[in-house]
Amino acid sequence: MSLPLFPPLPDTGTLDRTVSAHWPEPALVFDAAGDTGLLLAHSLRLNSELERR
Repeated sequence: MSLPLFPPLPDTGTLDRTVSAHWPEPALVFDAAGDTGLLLAHSLRLNSELERR
């Protein structure tokens, strides 16, 4: 939207308007599977008596 007081500059019609990627996608050295890594928490069960202490 341009205002009559500040019309767009004539050179702006030729600018590249494609989306730029400021940070490219990281290149993984290996396929990261969902079940591998430093820690995999499958389930967590709390004991209410130990929790009160």
